[in-house]
Amino acid sequence: MLSATDGWAFGLTKQASTTGVTPLILHFSNGAWALAPVPDLKQNWTITDLAVGSNNDLWAVGYTLAFPDTQAMGVTLHYLDGKWRITQTFPHIHLIGLAMDTANEGWATGYSLQSYGNNPSTTFQQGIMLHYAHGTWNEVFTILQGSDVGSSITLASPTNGWMDTETTAADAEITAAAPEDNVVLYHYNGTAWQRVLVKVPTYPGFLKATVSNLAILPTGEIWAVGDASNGTQTVAPGTTQQIVYPQPHMVILHYLNGQWTTLAD
Repeated sequence: MLSATDGWAFGLTKQASTTGVTPLILHFSNGAWALAPVPDLKQNWTITDLAVGSNNDLWAVGYTLAFPDTQAMGVTLHYLDGKWRITQTFPHIHLIGLAMDTANEGWATGYSLQSYGNNPSTTFQQGIMLHYAHGTWNEVFTILQGSDVGSSITLASPTNGWMDTETTAADAEITAAAPEDNVVLYHYNGTAWQRVLVKVPTYPGFLKATVSNLAILPTGEIWAVGDASNGTQTVAPGTTQQIVYPQPHMVILHYLNGQWTTLAD
């Protein structure tokens, strides 16, 4: 919500008689919610995040739904002067997270999709970020390390931001940090993004511990939640080994006075 009387929400709409999926955006104004027209891409697509640059200046990101996934296309949308418009598209990319520093600068995250060999239906992900500056979005491949894939971004100010990921620290890092597993976050100081490993309790045999939501309070204090759950370990390109565990565990992280601590579930 921008205020008690102005707000936005997004979701999906699906025709019961077809497999068609298109995004919807709702605007709360004058005491009621109403549909806001969105551009027609003439194909299935979805909106995954929305952020405010300033009052009446908003951005959204999403991607087209395609088979194989490598044919998907990332999409950025801008709301200005009372209308949503598509500003740029990015082939072979899913955009899933977005945050704006100001109306003139922002960050988006997601992943690019590439095929294994000659099989276009078998894909792997490479984390990617987009930076908005000087009126355009540009791809940045040098921020996310290794197999890290950004999930959502939260900016408290132009010099303080955090990004959670869909990644658990690599096996070698977990082994070196035993007996804890590591959640992978990124911190933005206004100049650069830096990778941060946050230790969480070890749950025997659990491979995947991630954060799914993060909130920064005005005081700088941070709370983050996620889980340690069933995971898939990549053994070799195109090959996975499914790890099955009986009961997921909640992960709660707290940041205060420059230190991360973990609350056990």
